[in-house]
Amino acid sequence: MTNIGLILFYDGKEGKKGDLIKRILNVLRSFFSTKLSDDAVKKAELYDGFNVFTVRLPYKASELERPGRFKIRRLKKIIKRLCLDYSIEKCYFPHCAPDKLDIDFCVKDPFFGRFLYKALLVNILKLISEKKGKDIRELDVAIIHGNDYTFLHSYIKILSSILKFLTIITHEKESIENMTDNIFEETGLAVRVTDNLAGGMKDAEAVINLADLGDFDIPGKMKFNEPVVNYGSINTDKIKFTDIINSVDVILPGKFEEKLGKDVYKFYKRIELAEIILLNRLEIGTCTINNNLDYAVLEKLARQFERDGFGFIPVIS
Repeated sequence: MTNIGLILFYDGKEGKKGDLIKRILNVLRSFFSTKLSDDAVKKAELYDGFNVFTVRLPYKASELERPGRFKIRRLKKIIKRLCLDYSIEKCYFPHCAPDKLDIDFCVKDPFFGRFLYKALLVNILKLISEKKGKDIRELDVAIIHGNDYTFLHSYIKILSSILKFLTIITHEKESIENMTDNIFEETGLAVRVTDNLAGGMKDAEAVINLADLGDFDIPGKMKFNEPVVNYGSINTDKIKFTDIINSVDVILPGKFEEKLGKDVYKFYKRIELAEIILLNRLEIGTCTINNNLDYAVLEKLARQFERDGFGFIPVIS
């Protein structure tokens, strides 16, 4: 059984008289009781044995910027009782929570959607190939390498099972060639390695950017009309891009959307919720905190994302 909690704050938008009275009663209750009102805690069973509890505190986030000792002591007791009553293993504060808020059983949401976006690379490339009306194995892909060898190695391993050919653009040509020689022997993926940015991008139908493009010497101005899946920095005025994908908007499974309730989306983006749910379900949450980009972890997350009925729309800038 897995039980996690999502902390919500009072958002100050109640306008009816009855809502105002309820707010006053909740504030008074917060002074004298460690038990939240019955409607403050809602349970959503998303999978068999996997529950998400949304917990609305009787405080605005701003009220906890500089809380007094009494308020913090009361809040700690509320959270502790909540976790014990509902067998909640951990609670997440939303990003709007004050950074210095230190409560047992709770952490500030460490998930921003970046890890999931990295895991969905193949899904994004499949979407690009479908729009071009071609098999993904025939897609001409180039990777612009920065300084992270682990990230690059993981993506080469993942792409080796779906692509026939791959171009890698890098400052570290010799060391990358040694790496790709081993991968060719293991998988048969043909890899071209070059330090020429313009030449490497010339015939590409999709580019995966892992670098800061400002670090590359670009002798003249150029235009690139194909999609760029950006995990680095497009820090140059030498290249004019038409489609830069910097993230994805996640579509939650319909049953999740309904069960979690509308209030949760005031404090958590859907891509954050997807990460919280999937990484806790797969018990790989520490991989994101430690920036572990092992290809097996990325593949596992992407498979679960599809299997559970999540969807996405690329965010293009």
